[in-house]
Amino acid sequence: MRLLLNGEDLGTQWLPGLPSISPAGSLDWSAFLEGRDIPAGEHTLTVIIDPDNTIEESDEENNSYTATFLRREDGRAVATASTAQVEVRAPVAPAPLTMPNLAPGWVHGWDGPIIASAERGTFLDSALFPGNKVFVDVLASNLSTVDVPGGFAVDLYLDGALVKTFKFTGTTDGWSVVWQEDWPGLTTGRTIPNGLHTLTMVIDPGNAVREADETDNSYSKVFLWGASARPNSTPSSYDDESIRVRLEAIAGLMEMRVKAVDGGRDNAVSEIVDAADAGYYALTGRTMEDERAVPLLLSHEAFRAWVDAEFNDVFAISDTLDYPGVLAAREKIKQSALGYKTRGFEKV
Repeated sequence: MRLLLNGEDLGTQWLPGLPSISPAGSLDWSAFLEGRDIPAGEHTLTVIIDPDNTIEESDEENNSYTATFLRREDGRAVATASTAQVEVRAPVAPAPLTMPNLAPGWVHGWDGPIIASAERGTFLDSALFPGNKVFVDVLASNLSTVDVPGGFAVDLYLDGALVKTFKFTGTTDGWSVVWQEDWPGLTTGRTIPNGLHTLTMVIDPGNAVREADETDNSYSKVFLWGASARPNSTPSSYDDESIRVRLEAIAGLMEMRVKAVDGGRDNAVSEIVDAADAGYYALTGRTMEDERAVPLLLSHEAFRAWVDAEFNDVFAISDTLDYPGVLAAREKIKQSALGYKTRGFEKV
């Protein structure tokens, strides 16, 4: 680290290597200023990290910090400004919802808002084949503490064509999930050929319910007809060679000097996920697919934004008296966590 006074190089100090996500601590620079006649007036101090670019970094643009201070006639110095400061605002909770908010429904252990299976009562997707009966589950939720008093409709589309309108009657309480189970009519009167097909649900298609958010009322899911699938009870498996190949990629990943995410390097994210999955299998005998979990790798900035979005739903279904605790939990995750597990949307 190098220190400059009004642009003049005062000297350099060395720091030992730092593990990732580690603070550098502090350095005493007083000896570099001893004996210098600093007149009254405004002055700048600048510190530059890795001034000679000895270390290859993912971002070389954030290695300096400049502070401006005023030396008074009595010899005291008062800081006045800095060029690297970022405005720090106290975190705030979103405003409480005053209307219900219908959205696709998620239940832990089930396969999402739309489920298509060859069997009744599973709430899990299965292999689908032309000519076979298909049972469809549709789930909707109210992501608000405000009830939906009078029921609502959900339209179901197959490849863009309306095939069914489900009617949900009665009151849908705040923070609740409702569903229609094992609808058998998808293949009635039609043959679905082999290949990929899309099922789409649209909640409250006629906007009969006034909602806090009208933009989150649809959900689509692609299904493959005509492909065999292993039973949900049969775990995936890796052979020793597959595990070795995936874990060997770690050495190259550790040498990366660019971000793995956001286009830093092609295939880096898939290599990380594959290595993690193989390592998990080596330890547990199960894969992430067996755990019905999907890993999501994000940059630091995207992770913080994703946490904010996840917690918007937590606030929406919480009593306002609980907001301070929810806010504290959100900020703690954003400030110190390297990951966050949620059961809401099939991602960990």
